[in-house]
Amino acid sequence: MLLGLGKNLRLLGVDVYIPIDSNDFTKYLREMRLSFPKNQRLIITVPSKSYEIHKEENPNAHFFVLNNVYNTRNALEHLGNFLNFFNLDIRKEDGFAKLES
Repeated sequence: MLLGLGKNLRLLGVDVYIPIDSNDFTKYLREMRLSFPKNQRLIITVPSKSYEIHKEENPNAHFFVLNNVYNTRNALEHLGNFLNFFNLDIRKEDGFAKLES
């Protein structure tokens, strides 16, 4: 689900880093922590034990938690929820026809 959301955000022109695995993600968080405040990103995740650990180890990181990840059927719904949360409105005339289903 997160991979699909990341890919759809890329279609909108958002600079998205998608880790290969949990070790890659941990390494990236460490690099981000060392370069604070210059390198700050929003981290999209799901509720889990690893999220709690990462949140505790990275107090300056900004997390966006997808709480209903298992109730939503596809990545476009996640994208809609993400855009609604940040009160963003994307229209066809904005040039993002790739997102139409």
